Amino acid sequence: MRSFLVCLWATGMMTGLFLPAARAADNEDAKLTAFFQQYLEEEFRQQPLQATSLGDHRFDHLLDDISAEARAGWRDHYRKTLARLPRHVRYRKLTCAGQIDFEIFRQHLTCVLWLDDNTKPFADDPRVYNEYITGSVYMLRWYYCQCFDEAVEGQPGVVTAPAARAGPSPLRPGSRPT
Repeated sequence: MRSFLVCLWATGMMTGLFLPAARAADNEDAKLTAFFQQYLEEEFRQQPLQATSLGDHRFDHLLDDISAEARAGWRDHYRKTLARLPRHVRYRKLTCAGQIDFEIFRQHLTCVLWLDDNTKPFADDPRVYNEYITGSVYMLRWYYCQCFDEAVEGQPGVVTAPAARAGPSPLRPGSRPT
């Protein structure tokens, strides 16, 4: 019984020694999470199509402003976020997973700024505009199809009844409509 109490006491002492460090790391990870959420909120406000594509449907009624002034705002947002990150979150106090998240986030911001400095996609690459056009159209199509599927779910015959009334298709393989 005495050895059990000694083990229990030792476990309590060790927990007491390491628990504040674990709490500090969890607190710092929570600060990183809050910082990232704040970043995403501003990112989604500036680029609502990205919000929609990531499943945040608060901005579905908006399209991205891709004017030069708006893109300068994006760049300013990335630059300020990159500068604020190490001041807001203490890297050494993060857990290992938090440090990995911090590095990925910092590298992403650095990469976006480098690409903007060196490639100028809106000036030199017409595919950027094609991505906006097709992305917005297909995203809306997907979203409204999802809403339609949810609306008719549980209502048997909504889709199959009209098809049954139409009868067999007059077209045979290889024939043309007249």
